[in-house]
Amino acid sequence: MSRHSDEHGELQKKLTSLLKERNQNRADNNLDRMENLKQRIKSYRKLYKRKIREWEEEWWNELAEECKEACAKGQIGKRYATLNLLQRRGNYNNSSSVPLLVRKSSKTTS
Repeated sequence: MSRHSDEHGELQKKLTSLLKERNQNRADNNLDRMENLKQRIKSYRKLYKRKIREWEEEWWNELAEECKEACAKGQIGKRYATLNLLQRRGNYNNSSSVPLLVRKSSKTTS
């Protein structure tokens, strides 16, 4: 997941700038521009969420592959450590084992 940190930061910056622009136009009562911004924000949020899901899926698949490799090599300790992490899949709020990027993004609000 850390290899996606730069891309994640760029996505967050872009979304934040769109939200600021929307809020400014709301304050200025610029309704024509508001509709356009609402649609752009909606589509950008979809893109952002899709990317997060892709990265998360990639991370879990890599973890499962590590577990398979550990099993094939007879590394029982590593196998059980990765199985323990895989067991926590979907439990983002209480698990410190999921990628930091995923934990942060699951708490992101608009």
